Amino acid sequence: MLETAFGDARRGFVYERVRVNLKKLSKQSVHPKNWRPTTLVLSGNPASRLTLTRFAGWLAGGSGIVTLANIIVGDVHEKLPERKDMLDALIDTPRAPNESR
Repeated sequence: MLETAFGDARRGFVYERVRVNLKKLSKQSVHPKNWRPTTLVLSGNPASRLTLTRFAGWLAGGSGIVTLANIIVGDVHEKLPERKDMLDALIDTPRAPNESR
């Protein structure tokens, strides 16, 4: 059975503001001067591929967005323990001093 943990209202409010602002941003014209990299890194366990994840952070240069992802293949119910371990690995990935969570 899937379990759910609900956060407080502040997190929901921030998420909604981000969503609305991303929609607004997508409607604005793009100018090369304001370009910001958005990188999706299919890293597997990022701790075992730190060079790749740090390279993506370097590309972002403090002004872009880096998303680390790990694809889990199989039945969602059977993979829950593995998913938790992988999520913990993503959260615990070392960051450079100029990176934020």
